[in-house]
Amino acid sequence: MRGTAALLVSFAGLLVAASMPRATALARSYDRLGEERLTERPRGDFAVGLFAFPVVDHPTPPGPLAHDLALADTMAVDALLVEIAPTVRAGALDSLAAVLEEMRRDSLVVSIAPALDAREPPGVARDRMLVALERAARRLQPDLVFAEPMARGDDATDAMRRRWFELVRTATRRGGSRARVLPVVRARDAERSWFLWADSAAGGMALVLDATDGGEALHEALRTASAWLALPPRGGDGTRLAWALGPRTAPALVGEWAQARAVWGTLAWGTRTPGLAGLIVGPTADYATVSGLRDAGDRPRAAQLMLVRAVRALQASAR
Repeated sequence: MRGTAALLVSFAGLLVAASMPRATALARSYDRLGEERLTERPRGDFAVGLFAFPVVDHPTPPGPLAHDLALADTMAVDALLVEIAPTVRAGALDSLAAVLEEMRRDSLVVSIAPALDAREPPGVARDRMLVALERAARRLQPDLVFAEPMARGDDATDAMRRRWFELVRTATRRGGSRARVLPVVRARDAERSWFLWADSAAGGMALVLDATDGGEALHEALRTASAWLALPPRGGDGTRLAWALGPRTAPALVGEWAQARAVWGTLAWGTRTPGLAGLIVGPTADYATVSGLRDAGDRPRAAQLMLVRAVRALQASAR
C-alpha cells in the first residue's frame, strides 16, 4: 500500500511539473494587457457597469447585497446587470426593485438577462424563462434586456437565436416595459453573421469578451470586436447600441493578477473604441463560478482594486 501510494504521489508530481510551463505561459500572456493606457473621455460618454448580485431567485442575502452595493457606490457605476432565474419569486423581484429604486439615477442603466439552466428540457426551460422575464420586466422596468441564447456556444444556430430573441422581446413587451432588447454576440470570427443580423434587426448587441483561454485569446476577441464596430451600422435609423460584457476570466487557473490585467486591458480598449456605449464587468463575486471580483470569502481580488482605480481616473477626466 505504501509503495502504491508513493507511485501515485510521484505520478501526480510529474503531472504538475509537466503542466507548469504551459500554466506559466498562460499567466504571462496577460502581461501586456496591464501595460495598456486608458483613454480620457472628457464628455463622460463611456459607461462602466457591474454584473452584480447572485442570480435573482430568492431575495439576495444581506452579505452579498451589502458588498455589491458598497462597490457600486464606491465606483458610482453607470450600469447594473442582474440575471433572472426561471424560478424567480415575486418577493425576490420586489426586494430587488426596492434596492434599485434607491440607487436609480437618471443616468443609471438597469439591465437584466436570463439565467438559463442547462439541466432542464429545452421546452420547459424556455417557457419558464419567458414567464420569469415578463415578471421581471414588469416589476423592475429595466432599460436593457440581453437575450442570451437558449443553446450555448456552437449548439446555437442563428435560426434558434433569432427565434429566442423574438420571444424575449415579446415577453418584455408583455411585461409593460419599453426596454431595448439586445442579442448576445460572442466576439469571435465564427459569430460574424450573427453580429450582422443583430446589427440590422435589433440595432445593437451585447458583445461577450472571453479571456479564459489566455491573454492572446482576449486580444483576438478585442481585435474582432473593434473590426465589427468599425463597420457602418446596418439598422434602419443609422445608429447602433453596443455594450461589452466581460472579460470572462478564471483567476483560480491563471492567478488574480492575470485577471486584473485582463480587466484593465479590456477597459483600456473600451475607452478608445468608438461606437461602444459601455463595459459591464463582473461578476462581482464567486456566485456561480470562480470568476468574481471578490473571492468566496468576500476578499477583494486585485481586479476589483484595479477597476476602482481605473473608474476614478475616468471620472476625474470627465469633470
